[in-house]
Amino acid sequence: MKIALVCDWYRPRVGGIELHLEQLAGQLAAAGHQVTVITPTRGRSDDHGPVRVHRLRGWLLPWIGLAWTPLTFRRLGAVLRAGQFDVVHAHSSLISPAAYAALWQARAGGLPAVLTVHSIWGGFDRMFAALNGAFGWVRWPVIFSAVSERVARDMRPLLRFQTVHTLPNAIVPKDWMIAPNLPANGINIACVMRLAPRKRGTALLRALQVVRAQLPAGVRLHCQIAGDGPERRRLEALAKELELTDCVRFHGAVDSSRVKARLAESHFFVLPTVLEAFGLAALEARVAGLPVVAMRASGVGEWLKDDVEGLLAGDDADLARCILRLASDRALLADMTAHNRRTPVSFTWDRAVAAHLALYAQARQLTTA
Repeated sequence: MKIALVCDWYRPRVGGIELHLEQLAGQLAAAGHQVTVITPTRGRSDDHGPVRVHRLRGWLLPWIGLAWTPLTFRRLGAVLRAGQFDVVHAHSSLISPAAYAALWQARAGGLPAVLTVHSIWGGFDRMFAALNGAFGWVRWPVIFSAVSERVARDMRPLLRFQTVHTLPNAIVPKDWMIAPNLPANGINIACVMRLAPRKRGTALLRALQVVRAQLPAGVRLHCQIAGDGPERRRLEALAKELELTDCVRFHGAVDSSRVKARLAESHFFVLPTVLEAFGLAALEARVAGLPVVAMRASGVGEWLKDDVEGLLAGDDADLARCILRLASDRALLADMTAHNRRTPVSFTWDRAVAAHLALYAQARQLTTA
């Protein structure tokens, strides 16, 4: 099958959607399919590897790097038509012009299309309703999907005439089964996320300030934050203001090998994001054996077993209490770590690839009908 994966962002940009798309492309190619990633993200094109990468030419909006000109979208349509693809799979965040243009172009060209939404809509549902009023996109012959049930719940009121499927993120578990390399003293916490307002780095730092003040005497707290983004400078300034510079370290963007090194040195993982669609970094930490502290209202709350694989917080005060509980209770920490190390997860790529191919088949049947 010839598959086009279209997304506004791809490598070398670093983030959850980029990582997922790269892995999905590789897994589909390994299963014997011809995969082409089409993106406006600047970088190197590749016409010879197992996964082809086509970089769309055109003006991009400063800072956020989004394609926005009609010429770029016409070029996207030309690439889709020339490629004679069996299915077009668009991946969107909240504001994803190229992904939605791919659906428009696929519809115009009679190509089967699938959309996967990677972000919780939240207050953006009115924007999508307005776009539907202008274009009627909810009635297009498209298979709609989301990376979690949390995302799907936001989509269903608008897509009341359509089924919203779930296509969760996935990993190769053996790649994340790492040997621990814990320090002799203190509690190490890991956090991997893009440093953007939506991720709530401020909430994490304020929770750490509360926790450090309440920890038993002699227990030293360290938090390793991997990731970069527009909020990094402000968060570094806040850490200084809260007098956390001796226990919080910002590592910036790191590759998977360095993420694994941070996880090996950590006792547990924290993700403060409420509007987290799935939580791939949290899943990787869970497979590595780390208990996970996350927000109950996030996508992590769907798959993390509270009080078994980690702790789910209801609000920011509860986030601090959960971190304090794991940092103070060594027996609980040991029990959760042992459970996570011996208990496999279900979000594997063999299952994910099968689910993707099933939706691709539905898209082809829909287009034929």
